[in-house]
Amino acid sequence: MVVKPKLRIHLVACSIENSPLAYPLGALCIMSALRQDPVIAAQTKIQLTQYLADTDSPQNAADGIAAQAPDLVGVSVYLYNRAWFDAFITELAKRSPQTRIFAGGAEVTANGTAMLRDELAFLVIGEGEETMVRAIHSLLAGEPVQGPGIMTKQHPERILPPPPDLARLASPLLTGIADSSRYQGVLWEMTRGCPFHCAFCFESRGERTVRMYPFDRIEKELELLTRHEVEHVFVLDPTFNMDRGRTIEILTLLRDKAPETMEFTFEVRA
Repeated sequence: MVVKPKLRIHLVACSIENSPLAYPLGALCIMSALRQDPVIAAQTKIQLTQYLADTDSPQNAADGIAAQAPDLVGVSVYLYNRAWFDAFITELAKRSPQTRIFAGGAEVTANGTAMLRDELAFLVIGEGEETMVRAIHSLLAGEPVQGPGIMTKQHPERILPPPPDLARLASPLLTGIADSSRYQGVLWEMTRGCPFHCAFCFESRGERTVRMYPFDRIEKELELLTRHEVEHVFVLDPTFNMDRGRTIEILTLLRDKAPETMEFTFEVRA
């Protein structure tokens, strides 16, 4: 019996600098979703590498990734790291032409058409967890990667996937994918979406609704952050004070359970 080799997937993140905000949440969410799928977990080997734009050159990063000869490389592109990833993709394609590269992230969702290039096998637009699970299933089956949430040069239509039920998504913290001890701080996601439509912000692109993570998940994540003695927590909830009852419930939880040494940063816009 011939044992089929595992698909080697390498996720790459790039932060501006080493700081409490240098937490690769997007890539960690994708990694958690993939590892929670039993078929994908059995047939793939997934790893994540984070670089810093102010100290790591994209050329050296491409050398390091290419040396591992991955089958698939995914990059998480934002406005602040797009130039770095533009260079990284070019260099990686030269060094490892057999590796398929895909891109996701806020910049891809906002400017997908401009991001389409020959070196990229596909783009992931919108919230990527369920789209990536479907994409990896297609690759494992030898089928083309396509459908809502996917853009390619052959199929450049921008069709966002339906927003996932947040209760179904795996927590990078609770699954152990995100080792809090490796980072100076944590980006803590409590909601997704926004009812407003500010021209300068990505948050309300697509569905203009607010979806909240289950409160019991937030409680469990806080317990973990406390056990790991995380000092800096940046709360990703751009309308934190929109629902007064929930705001009071969360602040009460933090007052009662979080240590005084844990610093929280909130966005208050509503």
